[in-house]
Amino acid sequence: MAFEGVQDYGGTLGLPTSAMVDKNGLLWIVDSLKGFVIYDKNNNGLTRFEEYGSAEGQLFFPR
Repeated sequence: MAFEGVQDYGGTLGLPTSAMVDKNGLLWIVDSLKGFVIYDKNNNGLTRFEEYGSAEGQLFFPR
């Protein structure tokens, strides 16, 4: 099963580096260029944290 493809291949992820499933069954994908994407058990995207930058409240190459 695929969630999102890499941007150069038609998806919206830039540089995915890791993923984990939390205790609630939510899938967190960390993308060094795009931030975090969270999916529920039915593969629905719940939220994204994707404000890229080095200012307070922004993400800069999360891993």
